[in-house]
This record gives sequence, structure tokens and C-alpha cells, in this order.
Amino acid sequence: MTFTTPSTSTPQVNTTTASGISTHRRYSRRVFDIFRSATSVNVYIEYGTTTSYGTTTAATPATMTATGTFTLTLSGLQANTTYHFIAYADGGTFGTATGNDMTFTTSNNTSIPEVNTNAAQSVSYYSATLEGNLIQVGSNSPVSVYFNYGTTTNYGTTIAASTPSMTATGAFSVNLTGLQPNTTYHFIAYAQDHAICCCLRH
Repeated sequence: MTFTTPSTSTPQVNTTTASGISTHRRYSRRVFDIFRSATSVNVYIEYGTTTSYGTTTAATPATMTATGTFTLTLSGLQANTTYHFIAYADGGTFGTATGNDMTFTTSNNTSIPEVNTNAAQSVSYYSATLEGNLIQVGSNSPVSVYFNYGTTTNYGTTIAASTPSMTATGAFSVNLTGLQPNTTYHFIAYAQDHAICCCLRH
């Protein structure tokens, strides 16, 4: 008797636990384990409030040519809600692999603002423009946006953004003058909800 093993194999993928759970926002993580015969695969996540999922979104990166980790950040979720999610790796003619079903539950707490600190722009001998991005307003609007800056990570100087109060997500900035030439400055962006306190992100 004889048997012949297949000449190709399908990708394999794991769905791993989610992280960074908040009231309306969530960060999901998937690990792509075995690449198999395909030279590239498209990776994506399905999620929803049941195992029927309902929403399919490409991960980051959307296409992979080697094993590794891919992620997906979700926003606009409902508070105090359990979501199901599952990872997929589509190898085209080599087949599609699915991970196992996983769940996470969003917080029932009031959400706080979230902000990114962006790279400084228009840096010259004596001036620079600091930039930030408000990526979540939170439950209480408006929020105050500002920067701390200085020559160490203790900062020392606080300055309001050019638009100091925001009611929607978006970029904000401030122009600094009177700086010292040939000097390294540290800076960080803040978004403050006066009803809850504040949230920051480097």
C-alpha cells in the first residue's frame, strides 16, 4: 500500500487574549504561528457581541510574509458589553486558518480622554511647534489640552495648546519661542477632563 503526503499546507493562526480594555476602546492582539506553504497571507479579525461576529476588519499589518504578531485596535464599542473575536489568516489557494473564539468585556466606568504626543515640527534655533492628537474625548466634554516641556523628564513648564479646549477628537499644537539653541527638550501632551482628571500617552 502507498500514501502520498500533500505538497502544500494551510496557514495556522492563534487568537490570543485582548488587552487595554476600556469603556469604549479596546486593543486586540493575535499571534500568527505557522506560515506553511503560502508565501503571504492576509490577516484579519472578526468581532461582535455573539459568535456570529458580524464585523470583519483587516489587522495591522494586513498582509504578512513571515510568522509574527498582528494587532487590531477597536473603538466605538459599547460600555459593559461582552464581545467575541477570532483571528483569521487567509493563504489564498493554500487555504484559510482560523483561531479560537475569545471574548473581552468593556468597562462600565466613565471613560477618560486619550491623547498621543506627536513629533515636534518646525524646530529652529529658538523655536519649535509641539503637536498632539486627541484620540478619545471621553465621557465629559470639553477637555483641556496642553503640553509640559523642559530640558529633563521633569519638564517644568506647562503651556496650553493654541486651541486649549476641545469637544471632538483631532490634532492640537502650540508654538514655542525663546528656546535655547543646541539644547534637547522633552515634552508630553495632556488631555484633561476636569470631572475625572486626565489621561496622557507618550
